[in-house]
Amino acid sequence: MVIHLRFIFISIVAFVAGVTFFAASAQEQAEFSELRVLIEINSTDGDVGFHTLIDGDGWEEVTIRDPEGEKIYTVKGFGSVDEQGLTENFFESAEPSCDEVPLAEFLDRFPAGEYVFSGKTGEGGQLEGQAVLTHDLPRAPVNLAPTGDGIDAGNPVTISWTEGSDLGNCPPGGATIGEPELFGYQIVVEREDPEPVVVFSAELPPDATGVTIPPEFLFADAIYKYEVIAIEQQGDEETEITKGNQTISEDFFCTFVETPEDPCELPE
Repeated sequence: MVIHLRFIFISIVAFVAGVTFFAASAQEQAEFSELRVLIEINSTDGDVGFHTLIDGDGWEEVTIRDPEGEKIYTVKGFGSVDEQGLTENFFESAEPSCDEVPLAEFLDRFPAGEYVFSGKTGEGGQLEGQAVLTHDLPRAPVNLAPTGDGIDAGNPVTISWTEGSDLGNCPPGGATIGEPELFGYQIVVEREDPEPVVVFSAELPPDATGVTIPPEFLFADAIYKYEVIAIEQQGDEETEITKGNQTISEDFFCTFVETPEDPCELPE
């Protein structure tokens, strides 16, 4: 009888150990839901920055290392944030002008290759993931134009553009720039004056050359800034298609109703 109980006890211990091992293995396999690293150029303002997106369920700490293994970023919650857990983190670096930090110097600072993300979940499991940064920079959209000489807020507005051939006011200098395949365009229109800011945003395929803004979005006697953003495509249908680097061109337009009383003064 004692031998029988001992056998049961050993079996239970083995079973519990097996469950514990299985749980630990599941924790070790935790993955991020999305990781992105990208270069953003504003071809109109002539500046450049580095952006990162981290997304995943219930993590408390993440570190990023560049392709050379150097730690470049760590984010961690403390206190109530640590207790609650994190799911998403997005940051943008400072965006110095391309005169202050030439593009070749910037690209040396952020080398192309695989950026490694590592972290841990609130349950003590490990998170691992990678995102690829390229130096394939989309050419800046050019010939930006809304429809007509003045914008009647009572009618739809068409914003158009054509594909460019360079990086505008952020020239490559001595940098080697790859020719990317386009994922598509994003158009962002913001009412800047009067406040509050009102935003219209749309994503379009790579062969698009225009988008129509509905009159419901437009207000009279207002100033709007609009951006046309060319987005690099990474991957393919056999792997995974993701968004990469992006180059922005921007301009302004103003609105009236029926007839303009005074010409508006657009920001330079």
